[in-house]
Formats: sequence, C-alpha cells, structure tokens
Amino acid sequence: MGKKGLFFDFGGTIVTDESDHRLHLMMTKEIVEKYRLNLTPEEVDAFFSGFVKARLLTSHEKWPKIIDAYKNAFTVLLTANKIRIDERDLQYFENLYLRLHKDYTEPFPNAIDVLRELSREFYMAIISDIDNNIIFPVLEKLNILNLFKHITTSEEVGVGKPNPKIFEVALNKAGLKPEDSVYIGNSLKHDVEGAKKIGMEYIHFGEEVKNWIELKNEIIRRYKNGD
Repeated sequence: MGKKGLFFDFGGTIVTDESDHRLHLMMTKEIVEKYRLNLTPEEVDAFFSGFVKARLLTSHEKWPKIIDAYKNAFTVLLTANKIRIDERDLQYFENLYLRLHKDYTEPFPNAIDVLRELSREFYMAIISDIDNNIIFPVLEKLNILNLFKHITTSEEVGVGKPNPKIFEVALNKAGLKPEDSVYIGNSLKHDVEGAKKIGMEYIHFGEEVKNWIELKNEIIRRYKNGD
C-alpha cells in the first residue's frame, strides 16, 4: 500500500475556535459603536450566531454562503433597530467580516510546523465547510496555502459535511481511494461521520489526539511507512 493522503478540516482543527470567537466579538463591538445600538457586543454576537446556525442546519443538503447568512443577520439586526440599510452598509459589513477573519484567525500551537513537516511525507489537502473568500486569504496569511495540493470547500461543491459528495470531490481531485485516505477533523457529526460514510479512515482531533504534537505522532505511527 502506498502512502496515505491526509485530508484536514479547517476551523477547529487547523485554526482555533477561540480566535474565531474573539474576532466575532471585535466585529460586533465595532458594529455596536458604529450604529449606536443599545446592545452589547455579546448580545449581537449571540444573535448572529443563532441566526447563522439556523441557516446551516440543512447545509449538508444545500450550502448557504456563510457571508450571505451573516449579511442577512446584519440586515435583520439593523432593521429591527429601525436603522435603514443600503448597499453601502452591506459592503461595509462584508469588508469588515472578511478583514477580521484574515487578520485575526489563529492556528493551533505547533500546527504550522507540523503541517510543514507532514507535507514532506504525505499528500495533503483540505475539506472544509466554509466559503472560498474566507479560507484562502487566511491560508495565504499564515503562509501555508502551498502545503496543500488542493482545497475543497462547501461553497465550491454546494453541500456541506457530512454529505459524501464533498469528500468524493476531494478524493477525485487527489486521485485517491477512500481506503488510501485519512480525514482529520474535530467534529464528530461532520468530520468523523462524514469520513465513515465514504469509507475513509479518520482521526478525531481533540478526542483521539489532544494537540498537534500528538496528532503528528499518531499520523507517523500509523501511516509513515504506508502501513
């Protein structure tokens, strides 16, 4: 058997949920101040989060662009607060959202060094429930985009995990069979179950391995020699 292909989740696996939470609070703080809302940044963040999560409930059937879901939430928020909104406001929000993600999304400790080391031994790619205009600027900012042979996103495929289609598209790009591939992700529902459905091996990040040093050691133990 040849070397395994390593397919990684992005949010919560390569980059931290904590940094995502912080940048969202930065965003809602600016919005509260700009529009003089009688709300706290935490209240606005909770509203945005609930609104978007509701629209992602059926993302495995049809992917709604994340930025569009947030722009809809932004529109509802301002309208509910009797603020007239036009295209300039929507463009402001989109620019703010994308800029903060690019500038403040942070990788897990040791993730970048481990990815660089693994890229010398394995075929690596990403499968992520995300929009292209979020993930690519972050990977470029972290200077790791070149480590991955390809990136497959839910925006590109039109469905989210655990739908087998997104995994199939990624495997077809790689020219790999499921049994020759490993998926690494933090979500039991989206990552582990999605990998199981298509017959890929998996490593449950945060459960089977707690950090990127443990992940590297587990990958090398299992797969470096093509076992």
